[in-house]
Amino acid sequence: MEYRTGNPTFDEWDGLWKSYEGEPDVSRDEYERVFYELDRHCRRTFSDFPKYLADFYIRGDYTGDRTQLIEINTPRILNLKFLNCFQRWLNETGKSSWRIAVPTYLTKKETVLIYPGQIRISDNYEQSLEEGIRNIAARMKDYT
Repeated sequence: MEYRTGNPTFDEWDGLWKSYEGEPDVSRDEYERVFYELDRHCRRTFSDFPKYLADFYIRGDYTGDRTQLIEINTPRILNLKFLNCFQRWLNETGKSSWRIAVPTYLTKKETVLIYPGQIRISDNYEQSLEEGIRNIAARMKDYT
């Protein structure tokens, strides 16, 4: 299987990902263990607003790489503070080989990828990350 490494945007690469060349493949057991760790974190951290399972959820689909998927139900929760919570979780729990994808149901260019050291979206939105995310959230509201 072909993988890409580094911190590509979803627009640059929408295939399988590894954090570095030669990284072992992820097993289903490892994937599910990290899913449940992230699920516990979300249940503890997001009990009010945004509310886990009501405003967003972890999809939990085993995709063959170390990517967890967060689905947004309520576009107004999508902001830099919300995304930083997941980036902080990756770093504080030692998940340096993992990333989190946040599809926005617009196009691939608007998929947010949270890496331990960087948050990526298409170049069209990255000049001011906070403003780009705000723009995407506003466009998402038009679809709800």
